[in-house]
Amino acid sequence: MRSSLSLRLPRLAALVPVLLVLWAVLSPGDALACPVCFVAREASRLAFMWTAILMTFLPLAMIGGIVYWIWRSARRAAADSLPQEPR
Repeated sequence: MRSSLSLRLPRLAALVPVLLVLWAVLSPGDALACPVCFVAREASRLAFMWTAILMTFLPLAMIGGIVYWIWRSARRAAADSLPQEPR
């Protein structure tokens, strides 16, 4: 015999996608993805734009800094491993 919980789980699993679709359809005001499109002040628009530019290039600059540090360390290690000429 099956328990009543095991009979309700498939119904609940089928109900979750339906509830998610209803929530997405009935609450479009909560999903304003672009805050720049709805701001009337120029200063706010520029702040959003510069923040987006910063968030785009900051990881690239960090990766570039790490690559440069590794390259510089390898170059120094290679220079240190060369035999020194007597003076």
